[in-house]
Amino acid sequence: MNAKERFLKAFKHEKPDRIPVFEQAFYSDVASKILNREVFTGGTSLHYEETKAWMKGESAHTEFVDKMREDVLELYKVLEFDAMHVPWRLTEKPAKKIDEHTFFYGDEKENWVIRRYDPASKTFGDVDSSERAQALEDLEKYVDWLEKEWSDEITSGDFTPQLEDLKYFISKTGKTMGAVGGSGIVIPPTQVWLEAVLLNPELVGRYLDCQVKADKKRIKIQKEMGVDAFWAGGDMADKNGPLYSPKVFHNLLFPRLKEICDYCHSLGVFYLFRSDGNLWPVADDLFGKSGVDAYGEIDYSAGMRMKELRQKFPKLTMWGNVSCGDILFSGTKQQVIDVTKECIEATNGIGLIIGSSNSILPGTPVKNVLAMYETAKSYKL
Repeated sequence: MNAKERFLKAFKHEKPDRIPVFEQAFYSDVASKILNREVFTGGTSLHYEETKAWMKGESAHTEFVDKMREDVLELYKVLEFDAMHVPWRLTEKPAKKIDEHTFFYGDEKENWVIRRYDPASKTFGDVDSSERAQALEDLEKYVDWLEKEWSDEITSGDFTPQLEDLKYFISKTGKTMGAVGGSGIVIPPTQVWLEAVLLNPELVGRYLDCQVKADKKRIKIQKEMGVDAFWAGGDMADKNGPLYSPKVFHNLLFPRLKEICDYCHSLGVFYLFRSDGNLWPVADDLFGKSGVDAYGEIDYSAGMRMKELRQKFPKLTMWGNVSCGDILFSGTKQQVIDVTKECIEATNGIGLIIGSSNSILPGTPVKNVLAMYETAKSYKL
């Protein structure tokens, strides 16, 4: 049984020869220790490295992309992952460098973002942006523009580099490893959008309709390239529960999510919904009625446990319930082994893909990472 067959058996709830393993994101510093050389594989530190490459010119950026692809491919093969995922990149070219760790993107008169790298945490993120001053009227103008223009923009911007990466990885592994595509539908978790949920839900619905229209086109393109399953959904909760009420989810997100899932099934591909946090308040709609095939980024620390999930939703495939913070980053090797076995025993190893609850964070002990995968791969079904 090859990796692709093993990966797909998890979605079909068929017994594999061993538990499949997979990560959607793997920070470069941990990967560098595993491969014994500096590599660029993932996390927001990858965004910082790509930004620095852009500042050196087109040739340096091309070299960076080539190296990144080779590094990711080597990591996945060394760890014997059963599927390949395109790394999350920041492909936008910076407009200028403010200091060693800070960069400006966009147009000072319109849309702009300032991003900064923190060497201590090895993270790179927004510190200021034009969006922070947005009001409800700005969202209305934005949605008006999306309805007129966005359908023609779906193969530009960040999506074109994603397709180029996907083409590369599928050409290298498409016949032997599962091919994972990108998708998503989300209400942005910002103050102005959450206010709009209450003050103008019709506007939010129009925005989500634009996402559905564009997402279906993107899904079709990726399916034709050879994608088997989509890692999708969108962050919508923290440890206390969803950022909006179950009623809001039911009225706004649920029907659009179901439309996307139905479309995926018409094409013969699987749909995995991802979100950190406590999703129990919307679980019946999300996992029982929407049509999602699988659930990922399962937040162990927020009370999302595989045993309860499997009891309530027996047809749901699950990926990633080993806490990336409390267990993999901060725990002992034995704790990692115990939680990994807990996940396997909760599902009998059927409809299960082992991985972290989100990503392999910077500074995660290599011994813990390897213990998770080795426990899964050596477990006798």
